[in-house]
This record gives sequence, structure tokens and C-alpha cells, in this order.
Amino acid sequence: MHVGKFNVNWTKNKPGKLKGTRWLWSTNPENLTQEQRQKNGNAERAFPRLKQLVEQRDSLRDIFEDQSIQDAATGPPTDLRTWIEAGQDDQG
Repeated sequence: MHVGKFNVNWTKNKPGKLKGTRWLWSTNPENLTQEQRQKNGNAERAFPRLKQLVEQRDSLRDIFEDQSIQDAATGPPTDLRTWIEAGQDDQG
């Protein structure tokens, strides 16, 4: 899903609900305080599609942080292909 399309479709239905939550969505969960995690949980319940996009971002981060990968030649092409295909399936 294109980010611009997301903004138009979701903010129309819930105006003002996203205001002030960008930092929560873009920050890694381990860097949030308990209070911020609670706010993030509330935002995730209000915007399940956005939560899904954040989960996709996190799964991509996991692939790149995998210490068993030495270089592109030995990297996990299967994991990356699976991630790409999952993203494509979610757009439909």
C-alpha cells in the first residue's frame, strides 16, 4: 500500500487520531517507555493496518540484523523473497 494512499484513506475516517503518534510508529519497541508502549498499543488497536505495516518493517529489520549472514552471496534470498511476497499479498 502506498503511504499517500494510506494517509488519504485512513485519516478521512479517523481525523486527528494519528496526530502525535508518528514517533511511536517509527521507534523500535525496545526503545519505548512503558507509557509509550501503552499509547502505541492503543494506536495499534485503532489502526490495525498501520500496525501490520510496522510489523512488516520489523520483519525486514530482522533479516538485515541476522548475524549469520556474512555477505550478499551467502545471505538468505529465501527470507527476503518471502518478505517481498508477503508484502505483495497484503496489498491485494
